[in-house]
Amino acid sequence: MLLRCFLAIAALVVALGTASEASCDDASPCPKGGSPVCATNGVTYTNACALAKANCIDANLVLASNGVCTSPMHICAMECPVSYDPQCGSNGMTYANVCEFKKAHCTNPTVTLDHTGRCPARQTLECPSICTMEYAPVCGTDGTTYSNGCKLEIARCRGGPKSTLRIAHVGPCDDTASVRHLDACPTACNDKYAPVCGSDGHTYVNACNFEKVHCGNDDMHIVHRGACDDPQVIPNDDCRDRPCNRMFKPVCGSDNKTYNNMCLFENAQCANRGLALLHDGSCDDPTSGEL
Repeated sequence: MLLRCFLAIAALVVALGTASEASCDDASPCPKGGSPVCATNGVTYTNACALAKANCIDANLVLASNGVCTSPMHICAMECPVSYDPQCGSNGMTYANVCEFKKAHCTNPTVTLDHTGRCPARQTLECPSICTMEYAPVCGTDGTTYSNGCKLEIARCRGGPKSTLRIAHVGPCDDTASVRHLDACPTACNDKYAPVCGSDGHTYVNACNFEKVHCGNDDMHIVHRGACDDPQVIPNDDCRDRPCNRMFKPVCGSDNKTYNNMCLFENAQCANRGLALLHDGSCDDPTSGEL
């Protein structure tokens, strides 16, 4: 029994010695073979060399035992402080502080510390590339149906930091049965002057500003393009068809035709300058009164 304990201690000393011999300035890859070792963060490393390289990033990371880790350590799920001391990871992600970076490194040891501070904006982030096959469709604000939220996130990420793609509602874009809006409210608008008149009689700089103010308020709608004191027509030089999503929020035109949403109605106004909005809802809906 004493001999077994002695041999185990000797093995730990040898492993620690091997790890300490690796230089942090040595960029050469570690050998693929060797005996696995368990670190104090609960992560199993391929060999002592791999642990030594991880130790270069986190000096507190040391050998816990030889062999595969038998129980996960608490660091991967630990609570981190809210202090802001940004750290840039090798994956291009900025972590709020060292603790948050350590948690990320714990769950994915391939993520290393690139430098202290925010990651540069020009750095390309690693977008997720693998999603489950689960079919839980969502409709994006670009009018595209994604098979699940993960697929939409990939599209959003690939669009870059300025991507405005978000979830418009749960379900396919052409599904009108049960629409649940999640995150379709704009948070920022440009200053382009393309006035619209709201049903409150107020003129808004553009449609985006109207949506920003009244998003989620089904009692408010755009009456027509142009200022409220202008005729309900669209200036010829600003009139062009634009792509519309398939959201079903019907409006009734003065031609007694029901349009699936305001965007489609406005496109129709381009073709018919005399067309005006009568009311929200289908033309055959008795509960909808004229404006």
